[in-house]
Amino acid sequence: MPFDYQDNYERELSHRNQLRAAVSTPIVVLTLVGSLVGFMFQRYRLGFNLESVAFSVLVLASAAGIAVAAFYLARAIHGHTYKHIEYAKRLREYHHELCDWHSQHGQGPEVGDHEFDEYLEEAYAAAADHNARLNTLRSSFLFLAHRAMIFAAIFAGAAFLPFAYGLQKQQQEPVLVRLVQPEEPTTNQEIEKMKDKQKSKPTPNQQQPIIPPKPKPPPLRDVREDHQPREKK
Repeated sequence: MPFDYQDNYERELSHRNQLRAAVSTPIVVLTLVGSLVGFMFQRYRLGFNLESVAFSVLVLASAAGIAVAAFYLARAIHGHTYKHIEYAKRLREYHHELCDWHSQHGQGPEVGDHEFDEYLEEAYAAAADHNARLNTLRSSFLFLAHRAMIFAAIFAGAAFLPFAYGLQKQQQEPVLVRLVQPEEPTTNQEIEKMKDKQKSKPTPNQQQPIIPPKPKPPPLRDVREDHQPREKK
């Protein structure tokens, strides 16, 4: 059974489209994991204790996994050039030119048809081989990105344990409130000063001085653009 080079070529292009679609899911997952790590890092109050050390190590490990996954995702998306068969119109022109040449200088147009079929077979095989190697490379990059993403998610989930424990511990810590009482006068001089201050305070029965209202500010002047003000003599 002869090998179908055209079908192999089309299958590799279809595999390329599948790889393009497979990149969207890791991007969403990395965004969610990165948002969780950033949220925990902002809310957690670091200290010199065991849970803070565990939280810091797990968050750094998760961030490293996110960075590695993003690097391999970028390698899986960018920097790849696929081989395609020439446009149909150009192939038709080449077929006619080849048949005309064999009709004039060769052994007839049948030889031109056979040579064109061999050219197509060789072109499909070369393009499919090149595209298959690219798809294999991109698949390996995507696999490494998935593995790094899984490690990042595991470390982020593990970091949530000391994060939740630390938040609960911070909420349970007692708040120290210090009440300051006014100092009582101890000497006779201070007692006399306190009495003088109390005497100086106005009692409700005393009449307050009448304060006149504030003067009103002058209004704005209306000046017409076509009016020349005259100087007063």
